[in-house]
Amino acid sequence: MSEVATSFLNYADKKRQALSSKSYRTIIPSAQGGKFSLGQTVTINLAGNMSNSFYDFQNSYLMFKVANTHTAKTHRLEGGCGAYSLIRKLEIISNGTTLESIDNYNVLADMMLDQDSSHSWKNNQGKVLMGTGRSKSNGRVLDASQKFCLPLILNCLFNSAKYIPAFSASQIQIKITFDIADNCIISPNPTVTSDADLTTTPPTAAVYAYNKALDANIEISEVEFVANVVQLSEDAMQMVDANTGGMYEMVCDSYRHASSTVTASETSKVVPCGFSFSSLNRVLIAHRSQKTAHEKAGSVHIGNRYNPALVEATFQINGNNTPARAIKGSGTSTTEGSAEILAELLIADRALSVFSHDSSLIGSNMNDGVDTFSLGGGGSTGKDHTNTGTFFIGIDCESVRANDNDKIYAGQNTIGATTAVALRYGGGVDCVDGVIDIFAQYSARIVLDMGGNRTFEVRV
Repeated sequence: MSEVATSFLNYADKKRQALSSKSYRTIIPSAQGGKFSLGQTVTINLAGNMSNSFYDFQNSYLMFKVANTHTAKTHRLEGGCGAYSLIRKLEIISNGTTLESIDNYNVLADMMLDQDSSHSWKNNQGKVLMGTGRSKSNGRVLDASQKFCLPLILNCLFNSAKYIPAFSASQIQIKITFDIADNCIISPNPTVTSDADLTTTPPTAAVYAYNKALDANIEISEVEFVANVVQLSEDAMQMVDANTGGMYEMVCDSYRHASSTVTASETSKVVPCGFSFSSLNRVLIAHRSQKTAHEKAGSVHIGNRYNPALVEATFQINGNNTPARAIKGSGTSTTEGSAEILAELLIADRALSVFSHDSSLIGSNMNDGVDTFSLGGGGSTGKDHTNTGTFFIGIDCESVRANDNDKIYAGQNTIGATTAVALRYGGGVDCVDGVIDIFAQYSARIVLDMGGNRTFEVRV
């Protein structure tokens, strides 16, 4: 065995000079300009045909101001995902081709922030950047004007570990559809004082009108995208282009949404998903109450995920179960907990053996010891206003464990297959009118062929 010096004695291990380049920030305002209400769509056009230039999306962010124009009423953001709760849908389009379209983006963001960020982070950096809070019901209070800065996570182009070419023949268009206030704003409602008030179908005119008016009370303005741009020298660009052969390929994770409803009388549920991907990596499943306009004051909608007395869950590809042994829940037991569900969720997140992994899945406040991951749906009313749950299911669909350097598709190929989520509940679902959110995380392949039409396209 030959002897080798430690790195502390290796003086030949010198850093190499990076390619000649410069970076700068550029601010791109929304195409529409002006002010927006909840429920509206805003468009941001990122320029193409920028010679020798790349977008560094991991160091870029969406920036906007939010104002509560109804100063007599206190409104606040949901604390789990802050200003992300305002974004119902995210679309990325180039040359008329939809590269990505993610519905219920705010629900997904809340799940991922619960999974991968701590209570402390939410109450510190997250509070300043995006209005998160220590608990789900304690997001930023909306005053006359507040600015938020959001990295546009959870989509392929913005998750990419590679720079995105800014020299395509067409622009990259970001479309953001804001959610309605009934879904994403926590607000006091003096008209509603008890559960009896919530049973009115439809809710009283006064209650309904007040909540609907919130859409106009929340004003969004100065919507801008702050893009970090890296510009190479001519020589450096020629070197990169020679290495790629003019074929720029970005493979990274994206998400697709499916949903269904579930009632208290159901003891089992099979939800067709329509997930057709070359590499389906994992499936995430959440249960939420649909109660919105006639909720009590201070209730959480997007981030209040409950345990529906789950007995077992599996994902089906052409009728075959993944995993082969269904993931087991505690059913109606109040003592067994959700250890197996959490273990499988962490496997799907590649975090089971990472004991330093930060999360805010457990406990509604810092160090309060509350098992919010296991909370049920709040009984026969289908709501839980006192405690806000974090429960969701993760199913790993990768056939082998791979890292980013392996450059392989490790997930299940579901192209041409029928896909469905199969769920079984103990004693019926613990929610009157629940909604099931299902997200597929898959490997997306976006290609820019400079020897072809010089536009981005999605290739399977």
